[in-house]
Amino acid sequence: MEGGARVHGALLDAGLVDRVELFVAPRILADAAAPSFAAGRGKDAMRDAWELRDVQLRTRGPDVWWSGRPVAGGASHSPDEGDSLGPRLSFETDEG
Repeated sequence: MEGGARVHGALLDAGLVDRVELFVAPRILADAAAPSFAAGRGKDAMRDAWELRDVQLRTRGPDVWWSGRPVAGGASHSPDEGDSLGPRLSFETDEG
């Protein structure tokens, strides 16, 4: 679902998100008042943050597209879901 930060945050909080598709442009606003991707209940610690699993990265021109399955923070890793460096991911460019 395409939406703003409040919609994204509410859907994550309700556990209604199966997959995240996120485009990141190589731009920096540096504005503390700029909206974030998701404005939900928030987490107090990084260990409790939402984590993307089965991550795929692709480039689209200068932009990067992230796709992954969100898992609530604190979920344990199984050995096939990554190593000490994090979950496995795949990467491809739009050039091939």
